[in-house]
Amino acid sequence: MRISHALGILALALALATPPPAVRAATELTNFAGIGVGGSVLTAIAARGMPEKLATLDTGHHFTWTADGLTVDAITNDEAVVRAVDVAPQGTGGSVSVELAGKRQRLAFGVLTAAQADAAFSESADYADLAAHTRTYMVTPLTELALSFDPTTDVLKRAVFGDRGTISLLGYLRADLMLPLHAPQDRGKPIVSLSPKGLLRVDIDERGIVRKETVLLTGGDPAADAALVKALDARTYDPARFADRRVKSTFYRGITP
Repeated sequence: MRISHALGILALALALATPPPAVRAATELTNFAGIGVGGSVLTAIAARGMPEKLATLDTGHHFTWTADGLTVDAITNDEAVVRAVDVAPQGTGGSVSVELAGKRQRLAFGVLTAAQADAAFSESADYADLAAHTRTYMVTPLTELALSFDPTTDVLKRAVFGDRGTISLLGYLRADLMLPLHAPQDRGKPIVSLSPKGLLRVDIDERGIVRKETVLLTGGDPAADAALVKALDARTYDPARFADRRVKSTFYRGITP
């Protein structure tokens, strides 16, 4: 969502301290599940192909793939920069790795328990919601790893790595740090595209009127791309809201044949 002033306030509210430039540079791009957090989602698309699903939600723009038994969800800001990656198994098994507690850790879905995580990563522990069966660990001064465990079996069922602001928006840090930020919608429903072949960025104003469309990846037919852009020109959307105030925003729309 293009809510620049809102995101700026959010960053101030969530940051514990501003790290020096050397730390910021070192944490700018981190690979998680094959996707660079801090890099462009277009790089992930070039490597993986178009996502199977696009959705603009209160937590950001979600680009979702399924492969090798895992569902991988890259969550971006308005500029298509990946701010977090959410990974979960489609069935049982699979794993993801991350640098934590001074070494590379392999997190096995359906195997790692909350008790094991508590013991192994205690020095990095940042927040725990025992009722929700989640644990959050500080990876760097700017980034967090959130783990969700099955309430019945106590084994790992989801792993999310990203910047502190996005991890908080996803509900893995203190709830009182979250600000009322709501994404634009289409007639009261989330803006979702399934099986897209191309990618379109749409900027709308505080009244929900389309102000600019940018074809980032063609659907393969320039005429069809142009027709979609023309159709969107006549549409009005439910604008994004910050603290009950309508604001300018952005969403991503898939281009389908």
